[in-house]
Amino acid sequence: MASSSWPRFLFSNPNSFITALDVVILLTAVYLAYNEYSGMGLQYSKFAVAGLHERNEQKSKQKKKEKVFQFKSKTGMLLFYAPADCIAILFLAYSLSCYIVAGQLHMFLHALTELPGIATSHLKQYCTSDFDYRLLAVAAAFSIHFSKRVLEVLFLHRFSGTTGGWDTFKISMLYAILVGSLLCTQVLSFSLPGTSSPTIDLKGLGVSLFLVGICGNFYHHYLLSCLREDGNNNKYVVPHGGLFKLLVCPHYVFEIIDFIGMATISQTILGFCCTFFVVVYLTGRTSQTKKWYAKKVEGFPQDRKILIPKVY
Repeated sequence: MASSSWPRFLFSNPNSFITALDVVILLTAVYLAYNEYSGMGLQYSKFAVAGLHERNEQKSKQKKKEKVFQFKSKTGMLLFYAPADCIAILFLAYSLSCYIVAGQLHMFLHALTELPGIATSHLKQYCTSDFDYRLLAVAAAFSIHFSKRVLEVLFLHRFSGTTGGWDTFKISMLYAILVGSLLCTQVLSFSLPGTSSPTIDLKGLGVSLFLVGICGNFYHHYLLSCLREDGNNNKYVVPHGGLFKLLVCPHYVFEIIDFIGMATISQTILGFCCTFFVVVYLTGRTSQTKKWYAKKVEGFPQDRKILIPKVY
């Protein structure tokens, strides 16, 4: 009797280095989430000013004259996303070249099978195999995600204040390492011996979630930018419109959906570890944002939820 097996949703990867990377990302996620919930999060956006003042006070107490190194917010945010965007675009170019080469090879082998006198039995398996679009889809999704963020920094967002230099470096390297590691893992998933592919293809579902997430994220970023159209970039007001009536940071919620979509396209353990990282970090960030709004912005509705409308 033929043995039946459970459906497989993820690539099984026997590589010990990738397994260790999964563990490191999970531990990093827990560490950053703890910092966010405890009020010691990364110093950028509305949290930069207070954090930098505290650091400068500590410096003065130690009788040090040097100031904390910092960037203008726009420069810092560009440095957050540009390295990861470059890495994603390089992998997109690589996957496109693989697609072109695979297509040309497919046509060449098919032409050979049509010639008389050619032994075709061993060629037909290559002619009938399809190019796997997964790497192309994952690389395209990350390229779109980070290119969108770069363009928003350049043309949409309105900035005030500064971003801590050390935190800028940490966030930039973190994004770059996550993107590079995930895309490298995607390549290795097709080439390492002993790797098993998923029996259920979730690329279509992943692309749908990604599109919902990235469109919702952009829309709520646009709403936030409209709050500062009067040119007063230093004044924060209660956000309104869209899902702001239900959530503190709906743009974060849609970014989480965006990353869930990319992980679902990838169908790798590392992809979902990265998504877990984004979920716990942005949830902690949203929790602190709610406290900040309640303290700094008059009339902020306390019934707005962190992650799920009317639930949490």
